[in-house]
Amino acid sequence: MAMTSRALASLSRWFDSRTVSAVFEPLIADWQREWHDAKGLARLLSGIRGATALLISIIAASPNVLLAPSPSGTLARAMTRLTVWTTIMTAVMLAPFIEDLAGRLETTVSLYLLVLLLPQAMAVAVPFAFTTIADAIRTRSGSTREERIAAVRIAIAAFAVMLVLVGWLFPAANQQYRVVISRAATGAANHSAPARGLRELSIVELIQDERLRTPPV
Repeated sequence: MAMTSRALASLSRWFDSRTVSAVFEPLIADWQREWHDAKGLARLLSGIRGATALLISIIAASPNVLLAPSPSGTLARAMTRLTVWTTIMTAVMLAPFIEDLAGRLETTVSLYLLVLLLPQAMAVAVPFAFTTIADAIRTRSGSTREERIAAVRIAIAAFAVMLVLVGWLFPAANQQYRVVISRAATGAANHSAPARGLRELSIVELIQDERLRTPPV
């Protein structure tokens, strides 16, 4: 089976040689033998069982991959690059708001509004900043297994950061920004807060919101 040979070659790129020889090679060898001995529908069922067993084994062995040590200095280089570019891009995106707010409101209110704008600016900046760390991970020609694992770990961390940032922090900060602007415009501290739109709902609230379940008229 060419498919199993390709699968073993791919697994060797991610898992250490001990795991490949002790777990995946015997499993794939048994799968190939059972598949060759079977006929018709039994061969199809054998393929399904083998693929399922291989998938379960990959899932079970994946924590060891994600916990493997990174190449020396890789994480520090990547995080430094990410921090620098996120800061620069966030500052560039906030510059028009700083100019617009300057002199219009009290200094403390303006600073508070800029703080509330940070999640929105970072939500745009972080994905672009992550694209700048590829060369910080690859330190040599031809990436090693450790470098590929480091890239996967950083990608998982990026997804977690963006999930929290876009799913909860940005909606809450955006709603609070609207509240402050509304109260500043009316001059009433007890002015009722504007109604929350879809942009001001967290992921959980979006899932539960009836407006997304009601078809447009």
